[in-house]
Amino acid sequence: MGLISRPNSLNLIRQNITIIPKVPITLHGIDGRYATALFSAASKTDNLNSVELELKQVKSAIKKDAKINNFLEDPSLNRNQKKLGVQEFLKQGKYCDITKSFFQVLAENGRLNETIKIVDAYVSLMAAHRGEILVTIITAKELDPKLSDKLKASLSKSKFVKPNQKLQIENKINPSILGGLVIEIGGDQTIDLSIASKIAKLNKLLTEENKNEKRKHVASAIVRFPELEKVLVFPYNTIRFISHSGNMSPGNGYASQYDYRRV
Repeated sequence: MGLISRPNSLNLIRQNITIIPKVPITLHGIDGRYATALFSAASKTDNLNSVELELKQVKSAIKKDAKINNFLEDPSLNRNQKKLGVQEFLKQGKYCDITKSFFQVLAENGRLNETIKIVDAYVSLMAAHRGEILVTIITAKELDPKLSDKLKASLSKSKFVKPNQKLQIENKINPSILGGLVIEIGGDQTIDLSIASKIAKLNKLLTEENKNEKRKHVASAIVRFPELEKVLVFPYNTIRFISHSGNMSPGNGYASQYDYRRV
């Protein structure tokens, strides 16, 4: 392990948040920026693996203890209270100076509520660093091990995975997808085979068909009553015509006045 004093580790992390260090993959968003800064600082001090292990321990503690999660998410606590609280939490385990300093920076910057996302982003960086590619398979219930093995074998031969990359399979449970599965590859590619996605596509198709029917009815009315075209100032699918006298059938002639409104 590299030796570095606590104040220096703090400065190192702060500096890396404001610059773009060299990392194996580019991550975006707040979680990506902080994970990248931590990766760079840990790399310079030869603490990459220990920081990853410690972050996973922190994540596990958050998942197991609702009080810890509530503390991190609580917007009523000021930054100094968050800083003191996270210091007390870290005293319960053995953490290197880089990890301690990192959580101090998160507290100072009001970013403790991003902890889980940052941990996941750092794990992705470490996987890329080791030549691994993380594949997250999201299912409505726990994935059968045999199916997991088949998916791993298929994905390893696919265009999504380079020949020198090692697949790391992770299964996440999300009942809201209803069934099927969603495959996230490397954090930037997604294959959505969920039932929820199919239902959403079907609903969209039905909505589009309904809009097309409205357009057909309006177009038909314009053909039968050409003068209507002059007053149509809105998209055809958003207009409703109301006759004030007579009706719009060719046999009775057409009304002399119409009310056109958005629907």
